[in-house]
Amino acid sequence: MTKALEGKTNAVDRLLAMMSVFQRLGENSFLAGGCPVLNTAVESDDAHPALRLRTQKAVDDWQATLHRIIRKGIERGEIQPETEADTFATVFISTLEGAVMLSKLYGDSVHIRRAVAFLTAYINHNLRLEEQI
Repeated sequence: MTKALEGKTNAVDRLLAMMSVFQRLGENSFLAGGCPVLNTAVESDDAHPALRLRTQKAVDDWQATLHRIIRKGIERGEIQPETEADTFATVFISTLEGAVMLSKLYGDSVHIRRAVAFLTAYINHNLRLEEQI
């Protein structure tokens, strides 16, 4: 994920780069093992509290990155100022992780492709400021 963000300063480009990682992995080796964060979150639940905390930290870091991207995008006039970062982060992560789960379950990357297409359209039509299009 970090590598995908390198050199991208525009907030929308950074969000699209994050999704491209999921799409690329979904079409290649990701289906073989699934998402490590998703797998660990499901497996750690109440049985492994320490592992659960580490997984929460990974998701917290992802959410914090999304918050920074949204905040800086608003400051730079790249993202609609009324964008609610908490809501966006929840929907963004849930959609991508859910699509990974469906793609893994059915052995078909169509689900991750659909999720990426949906989120791309949402970002371009609802988050990106019109003058940035």
